[in-house]
Amino acid sequence: MMKMIFKGESWSPVKRFEFYEAAVNEFALNNPAFTHRDWLALMEPGPTAPGFAKGKDHAEGVFFAMHGLISPTSSDPLAVKAREAARNLPPPSNLATGMLWITVREFLHETFPSTPG
Repeated sequence: MMKMIFKGESWSPVKRFEFYEAAVNEFALNNPAFTHRDWLALMEPGPTAPGFAKGKDHAEGVFFAMHGLISPTSSDPLAVKAREAARNLPPPSNLATGMLWITVREFLHETFPSTPG
């Protein structure tokens, strides 16, 4: 996200740390008392929630694509679909962009079908 959305690839180490620190604070709802244990408690009912397995697969796909951990020849259905999506998106699209397109974007369109775009 830092590189793709905020164009932070050339940021200094200090700027990158500030970005990560802001993200962690945001995820912690700006509450310093919010701990890792609190996150685990929130996640406890997750595996039984509807759509959890699909969401987990999609989150892993996005993470692996963004960090270059998916082989260009992977036959995983998500990777194949993401490569196809990336080829049909405007430059500078890549596997990570395609993976976001087929996971997050599709989820948003399924969840909010009346939203334009």
